[in-house]
Amino acid sequence: MAGRLGRVGPYALLERLGRGGMGEVYLAVGRRSDRVAVKMLRDPIENDPDARLRLEREVRALRRVESPYVAQVLDADLSGDRPYLVMEYIEGENLLDAVRRRGPLPESRLIALAQGLASALAIIHAAGVVHRDVKPANVLLGEDGPVLIDFGIAQVLDATRVTMTGTFLGTPGYCAPEVFADETVGEPADVHGWAATVAFAATGRPTFGRGTAQSQMYAVLNGKADLVGVPAALLPLVRAALHRDPARRPTAALLADRLSRLARAGRGVLPRAG
Repeated sequence: MAGRLGRVGPYALLERLGRGGMGEVYLAVGRRSDRVAVKMLRDPIENDPDARLRLEREVRALRRVESPYVAQVLDADLSGDRPYLVMEYIEGENLLDAVRRRGPLPESRLIALAQGLASALAIIHAAGVVHRDVKPANVLLGEDGPVLIDFGIAQVLDATRVTMTGTFLGTPGYCAPEVFADETVGEPADVHGWAATVAFAATGRPTFGRGTAQSQMYAVLNGKADLVGVPAALLPLVRAALHRDPARRPTAALLADRLSRLARAGRGVLPRAG
């Protein structure tokens, strides 16, 4: 089958699904006509060794995680002229687009989202992976629950960091304060991103404002989160997860457990089991 946009390896490219700072993601079909998502490094950075290393990290991170809340790696070729990885294709829009189009999620869906995303983080943390870029654009709303995508700047805890001192990769309004303070960035940073993402889904507003990157960084560092409109049932968990001190934030596993209890109490509908 010929793709409208050409081929990469045995995969025929049908349409571009998204484009980020490091790569482009395409809907494609393989030899058996199965639909997949193909992520390739963008031209001209395919010859950038750091970009190649980040793609390799993404493959390594995803292969360490088995969860219905995380897209599965199906194939990869990291040595060719245009390195790529192939993931299962999840049909559904991302949380950022969904909220922009239809407004904040109702409370039952919000609790299901929060629980599913916390479960995803608990699973990847147990596998020794830190995502480091949890934000609405990286959460797909699949038929069976949220799916966390784009591990392009994930850190495998037993690996050397790619980024250098004084630099950061990520989205300012969803980064944890320790990222900007050049402190150790670990699992609690993902929990902070979880809280900012859930608050956005609850309110329809960026949790740390719509201003410049510098103003968002200031708001993050000083704990100036906009939580007006977050349901009372979720507010204590969101506030705790946004604590300035990473050591005082709840773990993702604890959040998932608390939210599972909340859902069972009848305030939400659980997504598929993790």
